[in-house]
Amino acid sequence: MRRAHDVGGVPGFGAIAIEQDEPVFHADWERRMFGITLCVIGKGLVGSVDEFRWGVEQLTPEQYFEQSYYERWFSPIERALFARGALGPGELAQRADAMAADGTAPRHDEPEWSDGFVGFVRTAGSFGRPPDATARFAPGDRIRVKDVEAPAHTRLPTYARGKVGMIERVHERNVVPDLRAVGLGEVWEHTYLVVFPAQEVFGDRSEPGQELTLDVWESYIEPLEA
Repeated sequence: MRRAHDVGGVPGFGAIAIEQDEPVFHADWERRMFGITLCVIGKGLVGSVDEFRWGVEQLTPEQYFEQSYYERWFSPIERALFARGALGPGELAQRADAMAADGTAPRHDEPEWSDGFVGFVRTAGSFGRPPDATARFAPGDRIRVKDVEAPAHTRLPTYARGKVGMIERVHERNVVPDLRAVGLGEVWEHTYLVVFPAQEVFGDRSEPGQELTLDVWESYIEPLEA
């Protein structure tokens, strides 16, 4: 299914508004939403960043475009906390009312956990596993991106499906996000830097001589001869 978040790949949603001199956070609540999300993922209350992204992608087009970037983060976090029993019925509203009446937000410090989570993000995560399997493709290989609909989450943009490109670089293996997003565990695949002529992807709308580069998982592509 093609969803509204696939900006550039799904027509009909209007021009992309580009904010000039965009700040990291527009308001203090956005900074808090960012921190809450990292904590919820780091504590295992959301299985992975891919599960979180899949939650965002399930917003309707109306919800997706009416909400700001960090507003879209709230729904998947809320659903995950209820699903895992971290929040009970009515508890979120009660806490919000209490904070509004008191005028302050509670603070909870866990410096050891915070330091460990930062280290995990910087050194581990879901990427960079040294290869212990032979990559199927090599630099210089011409490939075609598979033209298939993803049943759930995927990191393959619609505009690249069915397009022909060339492998420029073989990366280390990375977790397949499509599977982990729906709770099917960690499957590791080689990823590749693929170069596409811009005209191959965007047709006559593209500028002459331009290229598009895209990192893709091995299961997204096939040999051109296939």
